[in-house]
Amino acid sequence: MPRKTDRDIQVTGIVLPNDWDSRDQLVEVVLYGNDESEHVIAGRLAERLLGLSHYRVRAHGREYVHNGRRCLDVAGYEILGTGAVGYDPDSILNPAGRTG
Repeated sequence: MPRKTDRDIQVTGIVLPNDWDSRDQLVEVVLYGNDESEHVIAGRLAERLLGLSHYRVRAHGREYVHNGRRCLDVAGYEILGTGAVGYDPDSILNPAGRTG
């Protein structure tokens, strides 16, 4: 049984494939955070995030450690871009989309 931590966290980063089954089907993704953190995606929303490989997302939920790996039981997420490099860097510097 995983040991839950007492804190909820939010991670912004890129969803990347991490493990495949014997039929080469993707079965696990990891959220690589902007802060260089690494969380295995778990919980009821994990299957949805399997389809978001290489997307940039902001996810929140409960962090826990299982077999020495940091995991995130995702409670919710927001898609920020449709690819690791497919987002507008100006939107990070200027979130309101203002020019000038």
